[in-house]
Amino acid sequence: MPKDYETLFIIKADLSDEDIKKEVDAITKIAEADGGSIISLDLWGKKRLAYSIKKQRYGFYTLLRFSAAPTTPENLNRHYRFNENILKGMVILFDGAAGRKSESDLLAESQAQRQADEKTGKAEAVADEIKTDTNKEPADGKPE
Repeated sequence: MPKDYETLFIIKADLSDEDIKKEVDAITKIAEADGGSIISLDLWGKKRLAYSIKKQRYGFYTLLRFSAAPTTPENLNRHYRFNENILKGMVILFDGAAGRKSESDLLAESQAQRQADEKTGKAEAVADEIKTDTNKEPADGKPE
């Protein structure tokens, strides 16, 4: 059963734009492996680090939300450790903290809303039909 995860990773800022894109693509491929899917990808851009990491003062921040198998975070953490272009990386289970909702919660809400809209639409159609039936005069032309 896939779960929703969120990962924030910092890439060396002195890389070219093409190399940064290659690193992001490699990480999204790992997240999509074994039937995973990308929910959102936010490129925050180049930011100054609070302290030096691997002799770097700046880093390119990227936030990725995805749904994947439980083994995927382990694979991502391994990639972060062994890739010299990644300064830091962290993967967490996305549980809707801070008022945010997971993709599965949003999907369930939209389905429930759609079903409710269908029911109210049918109820309104029946109510309109009843109104039109009561406003019609009988076929013989005499009121009841």
